[in-house]
Amino acid sequence: MISIERKYPKKLLILESILRRLPQDNPEYEKYLRQYKIAKHGYEGELRVDREWKDIQLELKHFLLHSYQTINEHGTIHQIDTIFLSCQFVLLLEIKNISGTLVFDEDKYQFLRTQVDNTIESFYNPIDQIERHAILIKTIMNKMDLYIPIEIAIVIANSATIIGVKPRDTLIFHVSGLRSKVNKLILKHPKPRITLEQLVSFKETLLEMYCDVELLPKFEKSNLVKGAICSNCNSSVPMKYTRGVFCCNRCNFTSRNAIFESLHDYRLLFDEWITNNRVRQFFGIESIYSANKLLKRANLVSYGNNRGRKYLIPNDILEKSK
Repeated sequence: MISIERKYPKKLLILESILRRLPQDNPEYEKYLRQYKIAKHGYEGELRVDREWKDIQLELKHFLLHSYQTINEHGTIHQIDTIFLSCQFVLLLEIKNISGTLVFDEDKYQFLRTQVDNTIESFYNPIDQIERHAILIKTIMNKMDLYIPIEIAIVIANSATIIGVKPRDTLIFHVSGLRSKVNKLILKHPKPRITLEQLVSFKETLLEMYCDVELLPKFEKSNLVKGAICSNCNSSVPMKYTRGVFCCNRCNFTSRNAIFESLHDYRLLFDEWITNNRVRQFFGIESIYSANKLLKRANLVSYGNNRGRKYLIPNDILEKSK
């Protein structure tokens, strides 16, 4: 049973909005593009592993928590790709969607990747990451007087990746081996260590500790293009609002829904609250009446009266355009 679904990362949403609004000739553009490609590649790898879980039919009662996030008692962040909970054991997964040949140097605590052109890169060791998460889970269980074996694994989502040198006592395998590895762990831990009631209580405790601690990209707001961006040609020149529609001066594309796409970006990059004055500033509109018409079309919930009125842009603002 899935207790926490994997959501599309807010980091990716923000990077997509930045790339829409940052001129391509800006010296920072390539940096954000690289960040986006890396984050998107990682997310796609996580989804690949999630699909494998859905194909595994297990008789034992279990819970899956994907993209689990929390903060420990020392104030540091934990982001665990997947937690598998059962009465027999707990399994923590760190998912890597990396190509090339991978080497896990146990003595030097290094994680190296050699690409086809023999370029060698060093990354933060995922074994250290997952072991740190295991300490957190063990600490939580100890406080609840629960004593369940904790297993850790590094799952490689890219089938073309070559797994080179690796420690013997750490599970590191391709995603295609997930079913086999889980079944072997079930055989390794055949007897329940806790009751189903305790398992549910443990799961609920983790859910109560969950908090959104995703590390988000930093950016300079003044570098971003304001207004409605043409979805047809992606011109860096904002669309002009006239007679109830947005019109692109470059390709003559017109849209009534550009308000929803723009408010989506505004919420991610500037603020979840907006006022009539800010609408006029952002979209380059002089008329208070025209700004009010746009806000009514967006059908936003408002708070306050007259000049103090502000509007809340919801998470699902894009759904209103459908």
